[in-house]
Amino acid sequence: MKRLWMGWMVLAGAALLTAPAVARAQAPAAVSVPKPGYPRLTKLAPNVYGYEEMQSIDRGLFSTGVMFVVTKDGVLVTDGMANPTATKEIVEAIAKITPKPIKWVVIGSDHGDHTGGNDAYPAGVTYYVSPTSKATLEKEEASPRFKPGSWKLPADAVVVPDRKTLDLGGEQVELMFLGPGHTGGDLEVYLPKERILAMSEVYLNDVFPAMRSATPTEWLATAKKALALKNVRTYVPAHGRIIAGPQSRADFEKFVKAMAYVIADVTALHKKGLTVDQALAQVKWGPYESWPMSKQQGQIAVRRIYMELNGELK
Repeated sequence: MKRLWMGWMVLAGAALLTAPAVARAQAPAAVSVPKPGYPRLTKLAPNVYGYEEMQSIDRGLFSTGVMFVVTKDGVLVTDGMANPTATKEIVEAIAKITPKPIKWVVIGSDHGDHTGGNDAYPAGVTYYVSPTSKATLEKEEASPRFKPGSWKLPADAVVVPDRKTLDLGGEQVELMFLGPGHTGGDLEVYLPKERILAMSEVYLNDVFPAMRSATPTEWLATAKKALALKNVRTYVPAHGRIIAGPQSRADFEKFVKAMAYVIADVTALHKKGLTVDQALAQVKWGPYESWPMSKQQGQIAVRRIYMELNGELK
């Protein structure tokens, strides 16, 4: 695929230290990268697929992904991409698998690199969203920095505060909110028959924990809660490689361990009485130094963890 498209992930600096209230109006920082094998389609179970597009930010490569489920009555998709061109390619990939229409879209992440292209989904689809993500999207839309013509959350979107079970063409789908993740309102999608859990931005596979809009310990607690679900066989990330089976649990465990390492390391520096600047100068990420975005997001993680420890994220 020889074309570039721009996402809405925020540039490094002060903008990355705050919640993305106007993320879709800020400067672009992510681009798609032509790479053999991408876009990538992975069959996770009969009628269940993962789709990934390769991106680059901060000189690191990682993929942005969605999961889609084909039922007798139509197709459910988790999240989208940054713009209509990229999301249209999801629609086209689904059309190669099934003639059934896309009827349901779950907003797992409210960030622009997952919602900016939702206009490419068919008119009339039913959106599911958490209360926190709904409030975030509505705040963006009310901002003077919101780009005219950008996708807006439909008024009839179904709000899922905690948990909702759907029967979609004979396929049981459980929508759940396990707690705040990379965003404050990440929704997960669980398929009990297939034992698959789409994590949205609670899980970034082999990508340095991006804490710019997270409360670090709350995100870790949410991830641990998901990891404790013993019936889950496959964990699907919003970023990073999508695979099926036991290896996906091992990869998710590795990500949870990385978050715990980052939080513990920075907390230790805070307990020593170091200032934020001193901590930034001394912190080492050990085995996670080579993970995509470690340089950029590592600095943000230090500041966010300090802010939480100082009671500034309430």
